[in-house]
Amino acid sequence: FRRVLFRSFDLLKIDVNILQYCPSEYRRDRDFMLQAIKLYSSSTFQYACSELRSTCDFVLETCREDVSCFKYASIDIKNNPEVVLAAIKINPITLRYAADSIRGDPETVYRAILCDLNAFQFAHEILKSDREFILRIIELNIDLLTHASDAIRSDEDFIMQIIPSYPSAMKHISVSLRSSVQFVSKVITIDRKSTR
Repeated sequence: FRRVLFRSFDLLKIDVNILQYCPSEYRRDRDFMLQAIKLYSSSTFQYACSELRSTCDFVLETCREDVSCFKYASIDIKNNPEVVLAAIKINPITLRYAADSIRGDPETVYRAILCDLNAFQFAHEILKSDREFILRIIELNIDLLTHASDAIRSDEDFIMQIIPSYPSAMKHISVSLRSSVQFVSKVITIDRKSTR
């Protein structure tokens, strides 16, 4: 069976979508599927049997080959914070493919950001607009403000609140605020008070 199985790679060279028509033995074979992912693309993972797409260690193994495999993982895997965090340690882009409930969970996203600051760009829009969450994560790195929502980066009150502690936040705020003479004057006033 294995000899026939691995000869099938010749067919996959023509079109990886052929896997969807192959017998289930092919799509259930862990080694075959992993080799297909290595040789061709992450899209071959979508044709793996549901059992493989629901197996934590196999999904993580595929993510080591190509992080975009995670988008074909089962719903249960995409909703599992521990598996998502393990995959994020492999590559922070994994958060992009996680379930919305995970991408919007403050604790999971915070832990993901601790693994890699780049993970925040894939957080749910709800978190990117959450003032308390933004205050929490800019303590780690003010540059995370870049990925906050436009509403946050345009919120004059919020920005005035953080400028005294994080003057470099100015480079991440909205163009409209940076272009406002009135706003910039307020910031300069704050800066003068803090240098006295």
